[in-house]
Amino acid sequence: MRLGWRTKAILESLLIGTVDTLEMITHLRSSRPHYAGYSSDSEARRHLLRLEREGLIQIERRNAQSEWIARLTQQGREAVCDAIDPETEWAAPWEGTWSTITFDIPACQRNKRTELDLWLKKRRFGHMQGSVWVSHRTNPDILEDLRNLKVSLSSLAIFQGYIVSALSDAELARKVWNFDQINANYRKYLDHLNSRSSDHDSPTNKRWFQVESQLWKTAFEADPFLTEHLLPSPYLGKTAFARRKTLFANASKQ
Repeated sequence: MRLGWRTKAILESLLIGTVDTLEMITHLRSSRPHYAGYSSDSEARRHLLRLEREGLIQIERRNAQSEWIARLTQQGREAVCDAIDPETEWAAPWEGTWSTITFDIPACQRNKRTELDLWLKKRRFGHMQGSVWVSHRTNPDILEDLRNLKVSLSSLAIFQGYIVSALSDAELARKVWNFDQINANYRKYLDHLNSRSSDHDSPTNKRWFQVESQLWKTAFEADPFLTEHLLPSPYLGKTAFARRKTLFANASKQ
């Protein structure tokens, strides 16, 4: 689902909230979310009601005086973060099991190979070499997903288990994913947060938020979100995510 910048701002603020809720409106005029750039209370109200109709949020109406609490639905969560919760991913246990996909697609079907490569990247597989891709996650639905992609399963081999290598699991992860680039993406994001020097460079400014959102999207999509056991040092993802939580928490109070 393609999200507008304002919708994305609201859903992300709910996603990274401490208890996955946001007391959006107690008195609309005083607590309207500034980071979403609403020009009026009625505009904010209409947008939130539309998000509820689309199934992205659920609004609890506490009383007739418009005291609302908005909660992110599962549909909303999946729309904004591709079913990835960074903190959950970092805290996941590691049992040493990898998912490996290798394939042999004829040269005359180059477009199919490109499509499969993009599919694997979107699902945060790491490119080991040639036609070999790995993931630290096990996905029981992977065959069904590949059928939907209309790739011939006879050209694929899928393995799940331990990888026997001279490298440790953490060293293998550093080889498979480009953490120099991943950290560079997060560094750009943190630099943008650190650049705020006036009201024109703040979350209340539409352009500032659009840049913030795009920089986060670039960093988010490139990060495999490995478990703690596999993370390299240095790794800026946790720092950037914590700063982002603070950003939205502070912006919602303005």
